[in-house]
Amino acid sequence: MPSLSLRRFLCTAARLAGLVPGLLSLPALAQQVVINEIHYDEDDPTVHSEFIELHNPSINTPADLSGCYFSDGVSVKFPAGTVVPPGGFVVVCADPAVLQSKFALSGPAVFNWNAGVTPPVFGQLKNSGELITLRSASGEKLDEVEYAQGFPWPTVGDPSNYSIELINPGLDNNLGGHWRRSDGTGGADGKGPTPGRANSVLSANAPPAIRQVEHTPVMEGPPPEWVPSAKPVRVTAKITDPDGIGAVSLAWQMVEPGDYIKLTDPRYAAPASWIILPMTDNGTAGDATAGDAVYTAVIPAETQTHRRLIRYRITASDDSGNEVRAPYGDDPQPNFAYYVYDALPDWTGKAKAAAPAVTYPSSLLATVPAYHLITRVEDHANAQSVPVFKADGAKQNPTAGKYTHSLYNWQGALCYDGHVYDHIRFRARGGVWRFAMGKNMWKFDFNKGHDFQARDNYGRKYGQKWKKLNFSACIQQGSAGMRGEQGLFESVGFRLFQLTGMPAENTQFVHFRIVEHPSETNDSAIQYDDDFQGLYLGIEQMDGQFLDEHGLPDGNLYKMENGTGELNHTGPAGPKNKSDLTAFLRYTNTEAWWRANCDLPNYYNYRSIIDCIHHYDIGDGKNYFYYRNPLTTQWTALPWDLDLTWQDNAYRADTGIAGLSPSSNSTEPFFSRVFGPSQAGNGPIPALRMEMRNRVREIQDLLFTKEQTGMLIDEMASFIHQPGQPSFVDADRAMWDNNPIMTSSFVDSGQAGWNRYYLSAVNDPATPENEAGKFAGMMARMKNYITTRRNAIATRVLTSAEEALIPATPVLTRTDGGGASPVPVNALSFTSSAFAGQNGAAFAGLMWRIAEATDPSVPGYNPWDRTQPRAYEIENAWQSEVLTTMPDLLTAPASAARPGRNHRARVRHLDSTGRWSHWSAPVSFTAGEPDITDYLKSLVISRIYYHPSFPTAQESLTASDPEAYEWLELMNVGSVPLDLTPVRFTKGIDFDFAGSAVTTLDPGRRVLVVRSLAAFAARYGPLPLSNGALVAGEWQAGDALGNSGEQLKLSYGAGIPIRDFEYGDKVPWPQEADGGGYALVLKNPASLPDGNLAASWRASALPGGSPGAAEGTGGMIYTAWAAAYGNPPPADDTDGDSVSNFAEYALGSSPLSAASVPQIFPGVSAADGTSRATVSAVVRPDAADAVITPQASTDLQTWSDAALLFQKVSSVPRPDGTVLETWRSLAPVGGNAKLWFRFKITGIPSP
Repeated sequence: MPSLSLRRFLCTAARLAGLVPGLLSLPALAQQVVINEIHYDEDDPTVHSEFIELHNPSINTPADLSGCYFSDGVSVKFPAGTVVPPGGFVVVCADPAVLQSKFALSGPAVFNWNAGVTPPVFGQLKNSGELITLRSASGEKLDEVEYAQGFPWPTVGDPSNYSIELINPGLDNNLGGHWRRSDGTGGADGKGPTPGRANSVLSANAPPAIRQVEHTPVMEGPPPEWVPSAKPVRVTAKITDPDGIGAVSLAWQMVEPGDYIKLTDPRYAAPASWIILPMTDNGTAGDATAGDAVYTAVIPAETQTHRRLIRYRITASDDSGNEVRAPYGDDPQPNFAYYVYDALPDWTGKAKAAAPAVTYPSSLLATVPAYHLITRVEDHANAQSVPVFKADGAKQNPTAGKYTHSLYNWQGALCYDGHVYDHIRFRARGGVWRFAMGKNMWKFDFNKGHDFQARDNYGRKYGQKWKKLNFSACIQQGSAGMRGEQGLFESVGFRLFQLTGMPAENTQFVHFRIVEHPSETNDSAIQYDDDFQGLYLGIEQMDGQFLDEHGLPDGNLYKMENGTGELNHTGPAGPKNKSDLTAFLRYTNTEAWWRANCDLPNYYNYRSIIDCIHHYDIGDGKNYFYYRNPLTTQWTALPWDLDLTWQDNAYRADTGIAGLSPSSNSTEPFFSRVFGPSQAGNGPIPALRMEMRNRVREIQDLLFTKEQTGMLIDEMASFIHQPGQPSFVDADRAMWDNNPIMTSSFVDSGQAGWNRYYLSAVNDPATPENEAGKFAGMMARMKNYITTRRNAIATRVLTSAEEALIPATPVLTRTDGGGASPVPVNALSFTSSAFAGQNGAAFAGLMWRIAEATDPSVPGYNPWDRTQPRAYEIENAWQSEVLTTMPDLLTAPASAARPGRNHRARVRHLDSTGRWSHWSAPVSFTAGEPDITDYLKSLVISRIYYHPSFPTAQESLTASDPEAYEWLELMNVGSVPLDLTPVRFTKGIDFDFAGSAVTTLDPGRRVLVVRSLAAFAARYGPLPLSNGALVAGEWQAGDALGNSGEQLKLSYGAGIPIRDFEYGDKVPWPQEADGGGYALVLKNPASLPDGNLAASWRASALPGGSPGAAEGTGGMIYTAWAAAYGNPPPADDTDGDSVSNFAEYALGSSPLSAASVPQIFPGVSAADGTSRATVSAVVRPDAADAVITPQASTDLQTWSDAALLFQKVSSVPRPDGTVLETWRSLAPVGGNAKLWFRFKITGIPSP
């Protein structure tokens, strides 16, 4: 079908004023109801004082909020009769009682977004920022704010718990520059936020709004990680103000290497320290485009010198003289910054005095990401309690003593991944041995609004930013003889915990550099007098970000020491007085109590790895965390401090296991009272001991093997070592093995010392090289230790007596007998050997599994590859339920394997005593491709109800959250029935049709997947629906369809795409579906249209979306319509009215009458209080193969689609079956700016 344009018409402010008399005689009307104040971050998480304030700034017009609701951020629907008087306020909050006690506000203008919610579940606003959307009862957006923490938004969250307030209700409240931190004078007690009152920062004239601040070196090609020397730097900022912009200036400060300027240094604020340049928007002096509100200044090339830090600030005033400086005064980092750095230099050093010097090239050093700490010599020396070379070659000895507490008393800037974290604080890390080794550990504390974005060893960003960063020094205590593992003990150990399925810390290797001298080598030949500091390991902090990263509900997290603990993080349900921990530490010995209060499956994982890696430094009640899940009230032990592991002589001898107890005086969590041999009271609990042994046995089979854990050791080592060439670990050794600090008075001589690297390294007889005395020999020793620990666990944990009681290990075989040939994913079939119990135990169950697994034995496998993560057999497995009858065949769904990948299948048997056998030896196979032609030709996602309308009062009795009413519809548009058992949703939501209520879909039938069956029935009627719609079931709990759009993937098996697209909520996507109560409906599904295209979708004809049923005619197409008019060609103009036949079809007019022309109307809307242009057109709603898009132009030459300028705001049915649709401009109209509009009508293919 053609793409046609129709009817240009001119829109100017003057003309629109004539359409709505008097409307534009005012500047810009204030929006009638605005989101006016947000309190989202209370420093005490147990005080639920959060709120959102709405304000009606009208002088004489009340605002009726009856039926209005929040669709994003919080869930509140205003009841009938909710009216905000002129100048009045309405407040929605987390807890009205707290609002009353803190701010003396109560009454009918206060609404609770947690109404009906039972603690410990609390609806909260995100401290990092989120979208808040207010909608009318019909679903139209009334106001929307997407706030954030930090510039260009205010920075709040520390005492005195300020809110953010809109400067003036007439401003665009989605711009951070129009908000300020409450000034602390407006609350009931004279402090803090001002709910229900005029904002403390209210001003008739706001200063300019500054945002989008960027700096870019002026050079060809993509910019590098850091600004290079001798290149001009263009600094830009978008700056706007309703009164017009006056003067804009850029001020910058140079911070020389070796002379870091702290905030407390008088030079920081001294005007003479800052160089000022004007910023312009006139298209000259580096400014790209005149008049685009992007202001530019260029910092001269000569300013950029290697290792110099450049800070800058921007000051802007409007034509009335109101001034603002960015960053704001509430920002703990009151400047922007960039680091000038050309490239890492080579580093030359030798491990021993008599050894030859080795030059480690920059290309090698760059293989581990560099973290640059810019600080002062005295801060380095005092924080670490070590002497540091000064610029003149003399040494700066520490003067602050050995600081063993937790304050961050020293300052600097940390530069990583192109970002400068300025004015951060740091200290040494550790307990009793904090300053013992000379190469000490570090800990960094980041500023509010400037959390650290870390990446893993593969360069992937972690999901959560970090408030604190821990560095392990990758150096063992010298007395144990294990120095030279260089971070493997901890990185491998934490990863082993994660691979069992339990939460544990993320880690990444770090190339650490300290910029504290004028030159990178301090103009010294001494190899230790250099920015280069060697290898460290970044470790995730145990805090609220850790809980979010690992999918744990927000609860109390305790760091344990000496058998008790202190809060590292407090959850919103508290308590703050440790009463929950105190109660838990009064262990009892009943099985029921432990099952109710302890997350036993994760404890079995935890304890299994404790014994695998000999982490017995927990034996005095330390070096672990307790976490209490507020939803289940169960406690979990989490690992910490894994440096003293992988060695029998590090902390307590191996004989201390004593039949499942690490030592006779152990206070290790849970163990001594439940699993140990000599507890008081009832003694060991047999059922729990058996369960734990079952899990230990499983981990020994699947994970802690020389193959699997050996592969993990290789993977972690690959980031810091490559065989046959100098590696980063060699440079690290050269930096520290004979470093003078190691024999100085500042260390513990027993734990530091010279020449202690690789003393325990052993040769690997499987290789031609002799690894003794090398890093590779430490790897070989760790691999040997796997066997050592397996033997110890077999003897002391599993025990030969216990193993004699378990069922015989079964044998699994391929049903097809196919040997090495691939197994198609739709033909996964195996056979288990017969059950063989011991001592008369009977068969009780069978379980089998298929897991993708990297096979290190295949030709071409590279153990040193550091580009692709390995697949470990224990993780990401399909696993059957416990089958209580012995099946003839074991068949798995297609989702159990991925085509082209290597997999392993295993089986195990359960006896009537509760004992599991070992897993069988693996059957390895490559998964083959299935034939999914029928699915590709026939199965479509036909409807998406992603942003439901707010529930009615009756529906709210079932579910008050609008998201509970979401659903998806599939349709078979083909000619053959489809087996749905291998079909799954794998992105957007998770749902397997296997085992659901619908496993076959006949031609022409539709099937629904819903978020909540109860909510669905409340809205559409009891199941089965009267229209015969099929409902397969609920998708995975916790999943939701994104209100702003997201990717949906319908897969065959483990991820073979059947349909994979991303829907949206912005124009040209149908706006009625975005909270207005309508569904997205696929146009002409039999044509298999591209789901990524907005043109392929329309809004449902009826609110609610008619799930499972056809809607009216369902989809008129041009050829069917044209038949009634003699089949005129779509591009012709049959009646000569200058409108094509296809346009007449789409816009509801006749192709045979010149008097019948499309009806198109320009206009103005002030529905939200701001004057905006509108474009309306009468359209045919059932035109399934036509998409109508308004376009705009300022010059009749360049036309822009409405996605940039307009959104659809209404669809009004007309008696003749057509619909009057209206689009509204996103930008306000005013002045004499001219816009022309036209409609583009695009045809999509019909079947």
